[in-house]
Amino acid sequence: MEWYWDIIHKPVLVLAGLEIVLYILALAPNLKILMMEVFDPLMLLVDLVFFGWLFASVIKKKKENCWQGLVTVFLAGFALGFILSIFKAFWIREYWTLFNVIIQPVYLGLLAAAVGLVVSLFVKRKN
Repeated sequence: MEWYWDIIHKPVLVLAGLEIVLYILALAPNLKILMMEVFDPLMLLVDLVFFGWLFASVIKKKKENCWQGLVTVFLAGFALGFILSIFKAFWIREYWTLFNVIIQPVYLGLLAAAVGLVVSLFVKRKN
């Protein structure tokens, strides 16, 4: 488990920091619509690109097999979703955010694994 954490902790914290900064910038009245309507959907695209890059780097640079790549991106998605759901629970302060603590990590983990599967079609695997 430590191997996975060593690979994912810095990029996950950077992505979580970007999303938290997005919410903080949305406090400004002039930037709220821009942040929530334009940049918030783009963050999902950034997350997908990150998951694809992470999977490819585990397969190519670390020379690991496809399963380790999938577990790595799943854990990265799960960790990112957990950090964001905890932040949203304190930021939004509504009851639905408590369910979000369960759903968002699983959703981002499965989404990351799906991206990993798609990227695995294009990345040369270790035999």
